[in-house]
Formats: sequence, structure tokens, C-alpha cells
Amino acid sequence: MKHPALPFAWHERVGLLMIDMTDTLMKTFIAVANSKRSKRQKKAALLLEKALREVNKARSELEEMMFEEHPDRASVHIYYGRKPK
Repeated sequence: MKHPALPFAWHERVGLLMIDMTDTLMKTFIAVANSKRSKRQKKAALLLEKALREVNKARSELEEMMFEEHPDRASVHIYYGRKPK
């Protein structure tokens, strides 16, 4: 049984959240990775790096869903940032 498509507006909202989440995780990872390197900081940096990879996997899956469900409106900019003006 095929599930109904998620509304395009949902993808737009979630795409913005994913962009913000990735930016925040990346900034946090960089700050922790560039700080003095205790065992805890190393572990935190590794966990943040893993979280970034997992968020990127989810973002990629959501983008693929969007292109399948809304091929006429889908754009890579929804999940990966706005077109430069």
C-alpha cells in the first residue's frame, strides 16, 4: 500500500530546520574540535561528527522523498540552502 505524499510545504519547513540543525552542529563540532583536547572533548567531537553524518543521511533521504513526491517543485535548495541572489 502506497503512503500519501508529504505536503511540499512540509518539506520547505523541515528543509529550513535541517539547514539550521546542520549549521549549529557544524559550528559546535568546530568549537569543540579546536579547543584543548581532553578525553571528554575528543569524545564529544567524535559524537558531534557522527551526529552530523546521521543528520546528513536523513536530509538526503528526505530530499529524495521530496523529488519523488513533488518532481515539479523540488529543488536541492530546499534541504541544502537557498540559491545565492
